[in-house]
Amino acid sequence: MTAVKAQIGVMGKKDFLESKLGKLVISLPQNSHKQLLKWLEMPLRSYPKKLYQLLQIILKHAPNFESKSLNKDRLYKRLYPGKPVNIGTIKNLFTELITAIEDYLIYAQLQESKINRDQLLIKAYRNLGQNEKATELLTNNINELENSKVEDPDDSFVLSGYLFQYYDLVRNKGNRIQLNLILKKSLHSLNKAYALLLSRQLMAIQHREKLYSEKYAVEIDQTRLTGLNEVVDSPLLKLYQSFISTEVPNAEVSIKLFQQYKNDFEQFNQTDQRYLYYLILNDYRFLFEEKEELAASQFLEIYQFGLMKGFLFLHKKMLIITYTNVVVVSNLAGEFDYTRQFIKDYTQYLSKAIQMEARLYAESHLLFKQGEFHACVETCATYKFNASNLSIKIQLTLLQAYFDLFLEDRNYFELLENFSFAYEKRVRRNPNYRTSKKERYIKSILFVRKIAKAILRSDKKALFKLFEEVEASIGLQGFLWWREKIVEVKQLLD
Repeated sequence: MTAVKAQIGVMGKKDFLESKLGKLVISLPQNSHKQLLKWLEMPLRSYPKKLYQLLQIILKHAPNFESKSLNKDRLYKRLYPGKPVNIGTIKNLFTELITAIEDYLIYAQLQESKINRDQLLIKAYRNLGQNEKATELLTNNINELENSKVEDPDDSFVLSGYLFQYYDLVRNKGNRIQLNLILKKSLHSLNKAYALLLSRQLMAIQHREKLYSEKYAVEIDQTRLTGLNEVVDSPLLKLYQSFISTEVPNAEVSIKLFQQYKNDFEQFNQTDQRYLYYLILNDYRFLFEEKEELAASQFLEIYQFGLMKGFLFLHKKMLIITYTNVVVVSNLAGEFDYTRQFIKDYTQYLSKAIQMEARLYAESHLLFKQGEFHACVETCATYKFNASNLSIKIQLTLLQAYFDLFLEDRNYFELLENFSFAYEKRVRRNPNYRTSKKERYIKSILFVRKIAKAILRSDKKALFKLFEEVEASIGLQGFLWWREKIVEVKQLLD
């Protein structure tokens, strides 16, 4: 019996989610479920009735789809009651249902995209010899694209094709001047599409080279691109070219580019709006963290813009790294009221599994940056430390709070030392961190202990040597905080 079950392939409640069909179904918006079922019932499509029944059973378990009822064995018994289980049949149904859903997705995209629909319709009319109708459709689409206030390289490419098709249909009817103008406009649109797409991709390559020290052997006819810039009047192209010409970001240029981006924002298509935003965000991060040319308030501004435009969400969820970055930058800018409102408004967009821990990190960091060190420690009093990245960050904030309490009152040394040893042990044993990442945290923990002991001994020589080591440390965790503490401790020594 056990062997039979193994052959059948009994699935657990999670296994459906890990199947190709499961991954596809769970990604579908819930408001599309009814339309999808109707699609499977359409007489013209001639889908097997079993596909409708299978999808109906599956969708009853929305939105989580975590149920043992979705294993292949039970699904087969629901679809074919009283018959011996044939796992090959249910696998084939899964494959057929995937194909049917993909057909629906193509149909839905065509319904949403007028350009795609009209491209196919124009082609259909031309194939039928209905050239007058094709010309009418082309004229309408050309006028619509030429009058569009949004720049889109894909639209420019389509416009070039439409214009050439129009030329092809009227070349024996139109006058020479009109035909010449149509061809010029078609070529101009093609050049614009080429220049925009090339600039976008060159920017992507250059950005990866800056961020990851990658090298790409790309041969580009720069003379041709420069020539295109001169004949194509495009705010989007100018902005991309400004990025390309700036090999190493600097604060003055980056601030200017961000302002230019905001001024022309409504003229850009959604793809370039989002892509340019991430370029600027990464340059701002580099200038703030590496070169220290930007104030925290300036860095916060670009996060606030991204939140307003929805660029900091992925499938209506916020990544934890984005959440913690906004909290830290807002606190560094001294915008504590904004941090409180951010925690209240945006914690809900994190994965439910980490919301409580993320809120604790945000609130403890807020209290710490406000100088409420006792409250920061008390907030985490009942928290159970673990190996998560958030937990390590919370413990770093606590270590810094204990150190600040020690600077105020030397009686906190024992608490500081005991916590630092326990924290160090947890970091060293953390299975989720690479050695290099562990070392960044451990260095900071060791510096805390050594500097605290030197302060207790009033050993100025040892302290100044340690300060030099801190400032020379590359990638030290909490480096900005250390810079503040060195200044503060030096003042205490005077």
